[in-house]
Amino acid sequence: MDKMLVKNYSDLGTTRDRKEIIDCLNHVFSTISPSSAVEKASKKLSNDIDESRRIFVIGFGKASLAMYEGIRGKVRDKLSYAGIIVPEDQEVSEKFQELEILRGNHPKVSELSVRSSKAILSHLKNLGKDDLVLVLISGGGSSLFEIPEKGIDIETLSSISDCLMKNGADIYQLNRIRQVMSSVKGGKLADMLKPAKIRSMVISDVTGDDLSIIASGPLVRSSGNEEAGKIIASYREKCKKIAMLEKIHSMDDKENHEMENVENHLILKNYDYVEGVKDFLLRRHRNVITFEIGVAGEVSAVAKSLTETVRSLYSLFNGSFWLVFGGETTVNVTGNGKGGRNQELALRVMDNMKGDENFTFASIGTDGIDGYSDAMGGITDSKLKSEISRAELLETLKNSDSNTLLTKYKSVIITGRTGTNVSDIMIMHYCGKTGGKEIDHT
Repeated sequence: MDKMLVKNYSDLGTTRDRKEIIDCLNHVFSTISPSSAVEKASKKLSNDIDESRRIFVIGFGKASLAMYEGIRGKVRDKLSYAGIIVPEDQEVSEKFQELEILRGNHPKVSELSVRSSKAILSHLKNLGKDDLVLVLISGGGSSLFEIPEKGIDIETLSSISDCLMKNGADIYQLNRIRQVMSSVKGGKLADMLKPAKIRSMVISDVTGDDLSIIASGPLVRSSGNEEAGKIIASYREKCKKIAMLEKIHSMDDKENHEMENVENHLILKNYDYVEGVKDFLLRRHRNVITFEIGVAGEVSAVAKSLTETVRSLYSLFNGSFWLVFGGETTVNVTGNGKGGRNQELALRVMDNMKGDENFTFASIGTDGIDGYSDAMGGITDSKLKSEISRAELLETLKNSDSNTLLTKYKSVIITGRTGTNVSDIMIMHYCGKTGGKEIDHT
């Protein structure tokens, strides 16, 4: 039986489609896990483990504890040190005597993250070529594992990152700039660990699965020096402090390559979860479509494009269908409300739908936390559209307050932190127009 991931099932599951989506999420998160992905991938590392004199395991990111569970059995006999950094508010029910669990902050970098990062690195001195360092990397690692570059304090680093996020920077832009500001990103961690063998296992939260962007690429040289300069220039007016990075980034002329002592293994990605959702729905429905390429872009543009796409697909199928896809949108924050990109996308899709269209749409962050709210995401549908006035909806969007509105109408998805992070997943059931008939929401 699938574990109950969604905590507010009774409030949320008021229609057949909503129950279907909740059941789907419960199933997929029960069957796909970081620990099992690591355990499967670790078979490729058997020779490295057998040949090593000492083994060090470090991890940072929202899935680092579950990832350690997957590798623990293979490394305990030679383990010299194991330490991970998880979000400060992540509940830790499973504790291992040999594992040091440190805390950091997300999405804003703080002094707590810096102290924890320095604590981990203090165990990785005087490494030899016969030593093996296993690095477990997952989404959230950019803020959980951090030591600022010389000349940058933590307040400046956090302020620039926060400004970029609020002004619609995508994850590629944000993490390119983080590499400039960091002494451990963009391949710099790998330099610190020489001459040891370094093997990473990576869970991707980035559309396109670029290893230089996931957790800001601590083990991969950045190819984005010229790109970073363009980003700095384009955000100079909106984020005043970013101008100070021009001199720092111009000094970084290292080539883009993976170091000889480093092997990076991508073990889990967004599309694995998309496929899991599709497989679940196909057991119950005939028409299920997925987008293999994750969506990206400003949230209102994505919502508009999506509604146009589903109408075209309905004509193609000549009937209802389910659509599943992943990705990550960006939001230009225009108010002081509480929300996140997934909840805002759910509202904007609803706003783009017409009153006689029958639909249900859910957008969720796989880590369980959407933006600065306590929700995983939100569900909207034609029933909710009939209950909310457009004036109330537009005022909500103006104030960037999606969580407040969706909470009021019992349409937020509450899970708490899931222990993984592979970006966002969107699920939609589209049934076309009702032809003037009352929509059946049972």
